[in-house]
Amino acid sequence: MRYLKMLPGKVERNGRWKLAREWIVQTGTGGFWLPDSAFRFRKSVKEGTVLARVVDTYGETLEEIKAPCDGETIGMRTTPYVGLPGDHCVFFAEILNEVTE
Repeated sequence: MRYLKMLPGKVERNGRWKLAREWIVQTGTGGFWLPDSAFRFRKSVKEGTVLARVVDTYGETLEEIKAPCDGETIGMRTTPYVGLPGDHCVFFAEILNEVTE
């Protein structure tokens, strides 16, 4: 609001800011979504890292959900049922720049 001159005073940033491109990682099959045991929010991961699996009713892996690029996980599916191919599973951020002051 200070930036827009709605409040008096100098514009200040708190801590660091990350500028990112968001990816919505989708499934290619239906089943049940299980996050990997190492899945953590805001954790840096490399491209190709397995984030989760889609399994059938017997626990057999149908698909591995992988990081589309280097970046951070910023969100995940909250219900285990993946009804159709194309359902979202993971929200992922490709970090483009980091601003610190």
